[in-house]
Amino acid sequence: MSVWQLEKPLKIGYIVKNHGYLGHIKVAFLFDFLPKILKKDKYLFIEFDNKPVPFKINHIQWSDDSNAVILLDMIENESDTLTIVHKDVFISALDVPLKFEKSLKEGDLTAFSISIQGQEGTFPITDYYDNGIYPTATINFEEREVDIPLPDDFIVKIDQRKMIIFVQLPDGLLD
Repeated sequence: MSVWQLEKPLKIGYIVKNHGYLGHIKVAFLFDFLPKILKKDKYLFIEFDNKPVPFKINHIQWSDDSNAVILLDMIENESDTLTIVHKDVFISALDVPLKFEKSLKEGDLTAFSISIQGQEGTFPITDYYDNGIYPTATINFEEREVDIPLPDDFIVKIDQRKMIIFVQLPDGLLD
């Protein structure tokens, strides 16, 4: 099993538990479009020692749009599954078709950076939460953590390929 470079990692789910004794795992996913792109012979990445390790999907059975039972290459029995249970699952955001951009906006924002009109550079999103009205992203700005609300009217555009959310913020929000 080789360690690959994973460009633009996007957390797409979490390995909930093993499923049976033949190496199957149950995965809860963050995005409802994944059944359209995650198929047999595609790759998922699981992090070991802060490095993404690719696993080829040998079999995938969706129970709904956000849960699946998966058999991965190199995971052959219940004992093997114990090394990956409770780990996050990633793919490259570059592998996600543009038509699913809106779903990405609603999912794991920590794969994105924010570009603020009137400010130089981009700011990686370090955390996010949804307060029920709109998502809020946390960034490091001028050596302090700042929460940036992301209602639709603040978002100018989303560049999925570069994983950047362009925003225009009201005056005083960064003060």
